[in-house]
Amino acid sequence: NKMKGATELTTINNLSLGIISNANDIDYFTFSLAKEKDVQIIARPFSIGPNNLSANLDLIVKIYNAKGKVLFTLNNPGILSEKLGVSLSAGKYFISVQTTSNFFGNNYGMVGEYLVLVD
Repeated sequence: NKMKGATELTTINNLSLGIISNANDIDYFTFSLAKEKDVQIIARPFSIGPNNLSANLDLIVKIYNAKGKVLFTLNNPGILSEKLGVSLSAGKYFISVQTTSNFFGNNYGMVGEYLVLVD
């Protein structure tokens, strides 16, 4: 998946499901704001219980502006999901989601489903 073929999140409060299928997989999403807005961007691996129980992914999330410049990188060690609350200006934005290794294992086994939400 590339920025050019990013999955469009058509409305705020829209979520999309993704799958990390290998250690080098990076998925892209896009959304637009008509005016400045406080938004929350959440990426969470699929799990069967609280606190990401049995999740197979440790996510890295990057937020880009329309020109592809990285505005924020979310990569909290020891926390599998990522969340950012921020005020963004009107415009088009991209989100990338990928996996990383952590103290439980390398990213070879970090594959599975996740959700991404812009609220």
